[in-house]
Amino acid sequence: MTDVIKSSGGKEPFNAEKVRASIKKAVIDAGKSVLEKKELIEKVSSEVVQAVNKKAEISSKEIKEAILSRLDKLDSAVSSAWRRFDKKYKS
Repeated sequence: MTDVIKSSGGKEPFNAEKVRASIKKAVIDAGKSVLEKKELIEKVSSEVVQAVNKKAEISSKEIKEAILSRLDKLDSAVSSAWRRFDKKYKS
């Protein structure tokens, strides 16, 4: 089981559903339908989950960067929506 190192320094077990949920939120924030972007959500989340599961530990920042790099290549509107949310609520 992979542990995620949070920005606060704490650790928690990796939860693949959090990856999917965050991508779904970005899709919605981009004004897209979750149904129309189902393939994108599954492709990106699956790739990220596979990469994370190869490690014993990973930072939440690394997970975010992995998601964004894939979204940048596949759907710039969704990656931009993620960045807007991140900047507004987490900065």
